[in-house]
Amino acid sequence: MTPLTDHFLESLISRFLAGTLLHHEWTHEAHLCVGLWHVLQYPQDEALVHLRQRITYFNTRIGIENTTNSGYHETLTTFYVQLLAFYVQQVPGKFLQQANQLIASPLADRSLPLTFYSRELLFSATARAQWVAPDLKPLIFSAYIVPTPPSLTD
Repeated sequence: MTPLTDHFLESLISRFLAGTLLHHEWTHEAHLCVGLWHVLQYPQDEALVHLRQRITYFNTRIGIENTTNSGYHETLTTFYVQLLAFYVQQVPGKFLQQANQLIASPLADRSLPLTFYSRELLFSATARAQWVAPDLKPLIFSAYIVPTPPSLTD
């Protein structure tokens, strides 16, 4: 993937917050960057509240219904907020550096949640509507964090 730039991240965040981001721009990587920004701006619990409200609003704005089968997913959002909160504690640096390292790391693998959750549980109506604990293994993210080279934290 091409490295992210300050301009790209500023535009992504401002358009997400304004509700003007386009549907096709709401990629997995965009989710991660928006989540990372929220975790850097707010305490973990507050970041989750803001993301819940803003993702639900965004989905509605682009015509995605937030139901038991589509749209906002509480367990996935909570999973990623927890992961990103751990990530920012372990990986120092500025937002741009953290975002680029995150996108290049194993944490950006779309299938990562399935390391912790069975497909049946993760994609259940219950998991979409409310937080459910993983059924395969505990949420321990340390094995997925790649140490930051000193030159990236300057």
